Amino acid sequence: MSDVSSAAPPVPGVVGWVLGEPVTFEMVANYLREHPAPPALAATGDERATRRWAARSLMGQLVVRNEAARRDLVTEADLQATVATELVGDGQPTAAEVSSYLERNRDRYVVPERRWARHVLCTDQQTASLVAERARSGEGIADLAREYSTDLGSKNAGGDLGPLRRGEMAGEIEDRVFAAAAHEVLGPVRSPFGWHVLVVYAIENEQADELASARASIAADLARRNRSVAYAAWLEARLLKAVAVVPGYDHPAQPGLLDRVHRH
Repeated sequence: MSDVSSAAPPVPGVVGWVLGEPVTFEMVANYLREHPAPPALAATGDERATRRWAARSLMGQLVVRNEAARRDLVTEADLQATVATELVGDGQPTAAEVSSYLERNRDRYVVPERRWARHVLCTDQQTASLVAERARSGEGIADLAREYSTDLGSKNAGGDLGPLRRGEMAGEIEDRVFAAAAHEVLGPVRSPFGWHVLVVYAIENEQADELASARASIAADLARRNRSVAYAAWLEARLLKAVAVVPGYDHPAQPGLLDRVHRH
């Protein structure tokens, strides 16, 4: 059967053509009886939009069935797998594509570095310098926080700030905390809240073991996407070539463009 080369003139009872064969109102009505419209569309009560949806879906289904039968395949899944393999093989991404995706979505796959710190917040630099000197002399930062800190939220907990990740603190304080060695006394460091003296008491590095697993997972996801995108592009081109519609019905490859004749 040859493809449609031009849109046929309107014919009573016909909504379009698939590979030159007419698709009738009756065929659309039968399709609707077997395939109810999506709930969101059905809820509108718009019968015209529902018929357009059914006609578009039916014509797309007919093209897929024709292509599958022509290749001695049974389902659209079989067709998609075959076409994708023809176009992009297994769809495996390059190492650069995996790295780029990982950098853009790192928080989804990798447990980032975490640090635990205690701090003493002082209202003036002189007091903060005294606290820093005593801490470097061996006094516990927790005891100093209980004695000096003006941060009521952490004072009674010995100045404990809990687990910290990049992006959760401000400016210089974050830079100093994430550059410090464990148990190093930092400060005084100024912030909009006052003067800080800090000690990082625990460090959990980025989980490197998770990184290898993340790369494998990303590669698999991108391979599936590459195959799906290749099939979708192929199917859109096939629909554009195989289907013609009458005014009032939208083309299955270009839904939403109404009241026009599709031409080739």
